Amino acid sequence: MATVQPPTNRPLITGVRLEAANGDMLPLDGKDAATTVTLDGVQLHNDRETLRFEGKGNNAARWNAIVVPAKLDYKVVLADGSKVWLNASTKLRFPFTFPNDIREVFVDGEAYFDIAPDADRPFVVNVGGSRLEVLGTEFNVNNYGGKAITTSLVKGAVAVNSKAERVVLQPGKEAILTNNGKVKVHAFDPEEATSWMHGVYTFHNTPLSVLSEVLPRMFGTQVVFDKREIGEIRFTGALDKNDPLSYFLRNLEVAAEVQSYYANGVLHLK
Repeated sequence: MATVQPPTNRPLITGVRLEAANGDMLPLDGKDAATTVTLDGVQLHNDRETLRFEGKGNNAARWNAIVVPAKLDYKVVLADGSKVWLNASTKLRFPFTFPNDIREVFVDGEAYFDIAPDADRPFVVNVGGSRLEVLGTEFNVNNYGGKAITTSLVKGAVAVNSKAERVVLQPGKEAILTNNGKVKVHAFDPEEATSWMHGVYTFHNTPLSVLSEVLPRMFGTQVVFDKREIGEIRFTGALDKNDPLSYFLRNLEVAAEVQSYYANGVLHLK
């Protein structure tokens, strides 16, 4: 595989992209995706679904970012071997190499982490106003919209820190940190919380108002409720981004008696 140098210009990138610390922007999916690139002495390997990198350049500890737009998802393997799956409309900030004392990243959106154990270097995820201390674990974190931060622990242990309190989660528990700094803990369904990794959003007695956030991420489609009470209807089912949206809309019409139409490119529910 040939090694190419990063571009010096700034083309418009509509898919998944890497915003490198040196100012370069690299496409990570589609026909123009970078494959093997050297940045700051670090070699990056991209197969359009996963980014891996190796080496330690002089500036490798600077902050880079992967940006995943609506309708897409992506995976990155960090310098320590930790794996991060990124949902649509998500941004991950990370260095190409971690310092000797701590491993730290920043997330805006939704991501699933599988953390490589390292007793000498704690792993910290900064998300919104919360700082998650990780102890070799698998968990999902979501702060879409900035309304609340949800941390769902599948394996291991996570300490959720806010300005007001510190809560240590056990597997099968989920912490919701609201804007007032309070943390609420309850049980959750791991399959439901991580279904997005398979391109599925699961509804479990969920108000349809959530579609105003989910459809722009999964399909790039804006949605409007012609009547407010339509958004209050609760629905149980699944939305698969690998299927045409029309499939879901037909199911919604049958199960919830909600009809749909498009006007000026916007989906209306009535």
